[in-house]
Amino acid sequence: MSLLLVLIPLITAIFLLIARPSGARTIALVATLANLAVSAFACMGFVGDGSFNHEFSVPWVAEAGITFRLGMDGISLLMVILTNLLAPLIVLGSFGKQMEPEGRFYGLVMLMLAALNGVFMALDGLVFYVFYELALIPIYFICAIWGGQDRIRTTLKFFIYTFTGSLFMLVALLYVYLQTPGTHSFAWEELVRGTT
Repeated sequence: MSLLLVLIPLITAIFLLIARPSGARTIALVATLANLAVSAFACMGFVGDGSFNHEFSVPWVAEAGITFRLGMDGISLLMVILTNLLAPLIVLGSFGKQMEPEGRFYGLVMLMLAALNGVFMALDGLVFYVFYELALIPIYFICAIWGGQDRIRTTLKFFIYTFTGSLFMLVALLYVYLQTPGTHSFAWEELVRGTT
């Protein structure tokens, strides 16, 4: 379930960015509605006992304690639902406007959706950081290309603020990682333990 929420928009984004088909906005709308349906289904089967629901875990760099791990607790489920509820509204809101080239615009929107879902569901510190950085890339290009008047100055400010914040976050993440016991791990539980 968690993996689907990332894969549906990611595969759609790759298709839209590479193939640039006609009817890109319709494809994007269908994909966002599919994601909304998956998030609603995840909500119906949610167990609110404090554990992580719909968990997906695959070792990534095991020797460094990095695992591609996704899951949802109560707060992340709420964020996922809100994100996937807004996504079709964003696509619908652009129907009256000319977003040329259409495939690129909707491809970037879908990439942003995949990354934001990953941010809210990541249960590994480094996976969270990768998804966070990935979410900034399409936002940067959307602002730079379709941002309207004074978009270059605004995009430059956006880049400076987010890049600076990302560096501080990475340093803090690595510091907490080094506080985890034993061979060190980016697992959410270990990072929480490392801060106490």
